[in-house]
Amino acid sequence: SNNKSRSHFYFEQQEDNNFNIRPSMNLTPVLPIVTQYRGSEVLGFTKYQKLGDDVFLFRRKQNALSKYNILSKENEEIKLPSLEGENQLHEFFVDPIGKQCYLFVLSKSGANKIFSLSMQNRTFELKTTTNHIVRGVFDGKMYVSGIFDNALAHYLIPLSGQNQEVNFIDK
Repeated sequence: SNNKSRSHFYFEQQEDNNFNIRPSMNLTPVLPIVTQYRGSEVLGFTKYQKLGDDVFLFRRKQNALSKYNILSKENEEIKLPSLEGENQLHEFFVDPIGKQCYLFVLSKSGANKIFSLSMQNRTFELKTTTNHIVRGVFDGKMYVSGIFDNALAHYLIPLSGQNQEVNFIDK
């Protein structure tokens, strides 16, 4: 990156699966790196996530979240809570089914917190805590994967309450 600048642009997809060739303005101002958390480059699915007419651009190392509206062409920076440098990391997820945004605080201590983002007033509400590393949120459920009882497993765990009981054998 010698004397080069990084920019993020959004190209809108049209109904015929072609792309509008008029890019947006540069959506991400230059910000300093504020976290050096282990594995920060491999967590999460993507930096770009779409919800309705909004595209969210999350830059993990800068702890920055931008929201770009593709209709109004407005770009907004959403202020995220500060981090403890090497001890914490934020991860941002959009639940495409529940149409909700979530911010995770991953901690070296293993006590990870999950917050929902209110788009109206840009505040974060604590939903739950977990010892698992969450890889996404779908329909109000955390997607976790890892080694459980010596086997690789994948689970969808509700953010609140419990899954419905499943009877595998009828009596």
